[in-house]
Amino acid sequence: MTIVAVAAADTTTTTGTGAVTLSGTAQAITINGVPATTFATAFTLNGTIAYPISGVGYQISDGVNTETGVGTLTSATNLTRDLVLASANGGRHVNFIAGTKTVVSATTAWNSSAPTWTSVPSQTLPENDVQSGTFVGVITNGGAGTNVTVRYKVGGDGKATLSFPAGATNSTAGTTSVMTGVPAFLSPTTKNQLAPVISSGTLVLGNLVITPAATVQGTGTITVQQSTGVSPIAFSGTFTTGVANGIAQTDVTYDLF
Repeated sequence: MTIVAVAAADTTTTTGTGAVTLSGTAQAITINGVPATTFATAFTLNGTIAYPISGVGYQISDGVNTETGVGTLTSATNLTRDLVLASANGGRHVNFIAGTKTVVSATTAWNSSAPTWTSVPSQTLPENDVQSGTFVGVITNGGAGTNVTVRYKVGGDGKATLSFPAGATNSTAGTTSVMTGVPAFLSPTTKNQLAPVISSGTLVLGNLVITPAATVQGTGTITVQQSTGVSPIAFSGTFTTGVANGIAQTDVTYDLF
């Protein structure tokens, strides 16, 4: 569950893609007619607050780049960035540089930038409880990478669908075809999924090995394998060099957990 404050607005000077340290001083602004408070004040219940508080909706902005996501308030001034829902970095964590950034938890900021989640009860229509967006994967075959924009959808039934476009191939001098940059929430566990792949420019039966990210701020990988044609069918991740190899234009659906 995601919790969004009525009007929490703080600042941070933290750089990079990890957890941010809040200043602990509310900005002198009004949101929806309510004076802004600190995160600690906003998430205090009946005069008490028990850390950690997970599922905290946040928005961080340096005036140019914005990241909206869900984090954990581990103390009065420490907010982790567990899951990015939308950002100026293609749905991934923004690598913020030096300077003061605003950190807000408020319905106005959230509704304007977070992907839409339907309100249909999951027990009746789980397939309609959906988050969607895109990420930029980089597919390599031993040399320079090819940037590929992949669409994704996450359903309330615990399934994820990745929609790969045409051109998710690479023809450099290596023999292993791998896509990096898969968001952590789309690669929580190792998965093997049958899918059509491109081998030497030809469409063949293949297998995608989705490997998890090391951390919630990290990214996972997809290793491309092709059928060896041996009975029973086996798969190999070795491709011919110098020709188009990679993932065919296709949709792949798998269980997240």
